[in-house]
Amino acid sequence: MRNGKLLIVAVLLVLFLGVGPSLAADAAKKAARLTSKSPAAAPYQITIDYTDAPELKDWVEKKLQPTADTWYAKIVKTLPSKDFTPPARVSIVITDGYRGVAATGGNHVECNSGWFKENRDGEAPGAVVHELVHVVQQYSRRRGGASNPGWLVEGIADYIRWFKYEPEPTGCRPRNPDKASYTDSYRTTAGFLNYVVEKHDKEVVVKLNAAMRRGKYSPGLWKEYTGKTVDELWKQYVATLR
Repeated sequence: MRNGKLLIVAVLLVLFLGVGPSLAADAAKKAARLTSKSPAAAPYQITIDYTDAPELKDWVEKKLQPTADTWYAKIVKTLPSKDFTPPARVSIVITDGYRGVAATGGNHVECNSGWFKENRDGEAPGAVVHELVHVVQQYSRRRGGASNPGWLVEGIADYIRWFKYEPEPTGCRPRNPDKASYTDSYRTTAGFLNYVVEKHDKEVVVKLNAAMRRGKYSPGLWKEYTGKTVDELWKQYVATLR
């Protein structure tokens, strides 16, 4: 009986000191995560934590999780290279703590909860597809290797998003071609890559990606793969936009 009284006192102290609500909050966080269940995701596992945006629950379940499950596997197949194994597990967190739109480090993606609430029916799923490309890219500068140009890293991610995932490549045509450059990154670079794929080498994105994974990117690869320098290719592309 004495032990029973001590247990009751201990429980009351825990509740009084605020540990109880903390445990309840932890339980709520566990309830606000979804993990891949669709066969489309196999053999990969993608977990989405929407603790900071519980109002996105239905959208995460019906739109974002199926999109992530399906497209992560597709991206892996789209960007293969010798001896490469993509991360088997990916975590996506919709958080109040990130101020940009979305960002990736390793196999972890952070998404701005406010932006995702406002854009759930617009660009939000595509933004996650873009970040999943970064998870698959897994570029790292190897000792003695060349650094990868940021414009091309982002351009490949947007190429997969806007020319593979999205129904229409919105905003990929530069408004002023004469002032634009292939180094403008994101959608501009994506549009340029699509031109090179369609007109010169259907595998150019795959080849560039493989070289970048090995730390072997150089501007000379464009001529090796297409017979033209990147500047010559850009000049041709711009001519089609006028």
